[in-house]
Amino acid sequence: MSLVDLSKIFFFGSVILWLLPPIRHNKGSFFLFFLILALLDPVSYIYAKFFQSSNLWIYILFYFLLIVSVVSKEVLVRYKYSFILITVLLLLSFIYNLPPNYYFIIIVLEHLTLLLIFIKNLITTFANDRKINLFYLMLVIYELLSIFKFFNLLIGFADAIAFFIITSIFQIAFGLFFSIFREDNPRLIL
Repeated sequence: MSLVDLSKIFFFGSVILWLLPPIRHNKGSFFLFFLILALLDPVSYIYAKFFQSSNLWIYILFYFLLIVSVVSKEVLVRYKYSFILITVLLLLSFIYNLPPNYYFIIIVLEHLTLLLIFIKNLITTFANDRKINLFYLMLVIYELLSIFKFFNLLIGFADAIAFFIITSIFQIAFGLFFSIFREDNPRLIL
């Protein structure tokens, strides 16, 4: 079995597994986050196969929606003009068909934003309760992995297929974790 075949198996296995976290987090505060995350790969794959064109703008759109899904409503209302401006800038980037590196930079910046949000949640929980919520810690680690994955696409510091397989193994493990545990699980509070 070649590395390409192995990477396809991991991709489709990951897609199937990531359909479980939205079910587990139904009616929870992370439902939309996991739903958007579960739809990202199938939608981008179908788009790329159907239109035979780059699907990077779909990743940018979905990661922006992930950010919106984890930001509180108060922050969305308070900074509504900033979110509108970012939306317009993203739409312009879709229209002008930028080179792939620009898309990768935008994606890394979106993941950095998600990382900062999850670090803030982790620190806030620790400051309020003097306990570490492993759910937020796992989200932080997941975002770090995603940043490394896209940063590798941007600068190419590792063999692409091998790195994809390794990160896919970790992402499958994260998918299992988020399929089992919710944010409010008392076993995750240390």
